[in-house]
Amino acid sequence: MSESLHVDLVHDEIVTTGTSINLVVPESTDTSELGRKVVVASAPGVVGPTRVHHQFRWIPPEGMRAGRYRLVVEALTDGRSRRLTERVEIPFTVVDTVAKLPIKLRVESFARVRFGDDGRAERLTLGDSPRGNYVEFFKCVDRSSGRPVELAFDQAGAALDPVAVVEEHRKRAIDRYGKVAPALDRRIRAAKEGDRILVDVWLAVDEPDPSPADRPVSDCDHQRLV
Repeated sequence: MSESLHVDLVHDEIVTTGTSINLVVPESTDTSELGRKVVVASAPGVVGPTRVHHQFRWIPPEGMRAGRYRLVVEALTDGRSRRLTERVEIPFTVVDTVAKLPIKLRVESFARVRFGDDGRAERLTLGDSPRGNYVEFFKCVDRSSGRPVELAFDQAGAALDPVAVVEEHRKRAIDRYGKVAPALDRRIRAAKEGDRILVDVWLAVDEPDPSPADRPVSDCDHQRLV
């Protein structure tokens, strides 16, 4: 029967370049093979024990470049070569950032955006940190409580209020373009006489609160008649 292997990394988690990965292995594991069985493709690393009982840590000596990776933990065995765990593969993403994130948070979403004074917003690549000013947005989850947490940092790693950043950009865009989207404004300015432009119009409509009569009919709404 397979025993439990715990890895402090979940599928498609986002981590930073200097991140290490902790593993808690079954008590009877032949740990002399861990260096060979715990690997991250395209990222050299070493595996060593921590101060926690049966916990080991995979560490990239020179850090990792931004990009997609895959942690592979081959099936672990005991001293008699009896299998204890199944093979595990966990894909994850590394981002290059100077922001200091609390260890208790797991990052699920990351975006790097440059806001222009003209009201435009440019989404930047997730590779190596670019030059100039930009804001990084993180959507995280508290590992213990499961509570969602949203964070934002500038290019120097200073913490920002993510809601205030977005609201300031929105106000700047409205001041410049009104209710016309920036992309449509550029299209209109570049259009020649006689050009036709297809646009979408979103209407803000006040609707009353739904009543029971508005509910869609479902199986539970039917009574069987005898």
